[in-house]
Amino acid sequence: METFLYYGGKLLFEVCLKKYKEYQRDQKIKRIEELALLQRRELAEKDATIRTLEEENSHLASKVAVLIRENEELEKKIKDNPERDADRDMPKEYKVLKEKYEMYQKVIRRAKTEVSKEIEKARELIRARDQAIDDICSEIVSLPVQGRPRRLCQRRVHRNT
Repeated sequence: METFLYYGGKLLFEVCLKKYKEYQRDQKIKRIEELALLQRRELAEKDATIRTLEEENSHLASKVAVLIRENEELEKKIKDNPERDADRDMPKEYKVLKEKYEMYQKVIRRAKTEVSKEIEKARELIRARDQAIDDICSEIVSLPVQGRPRRLCQRRVHRNT
């Protein structure tokens, strides 16, 4: 009778231990799935931000192109202006053109700076998104094969950096 209780208790202990390990594994899988869901939400937000920044970038690039064209026209007028220096009114027109030219130069420099900042922000977001994906994938890959969620770590590679 004692041996029966001994082996029965041992068997009960083994069953409980197995159930506890399964429970821990299930909890770990649930936590990883929650993290993956949270990460997907964050990635969607970052993707939306990246798209917005890319749209702003293209808008600013088109503005810069227009300003460069106007700048070239002003440079051409300024170069042509010294030939007509005989007129007394020309120095005033020359000053106005020069001021416009300098103003356009400032606007172009400012726009170029904004564009480069926006591009850097987009690159940083892409780097952060890719790092987060890699972290989750490595955590999932480290799980035992039985407990690994299916298709959680399949990701599309999208790098613009």
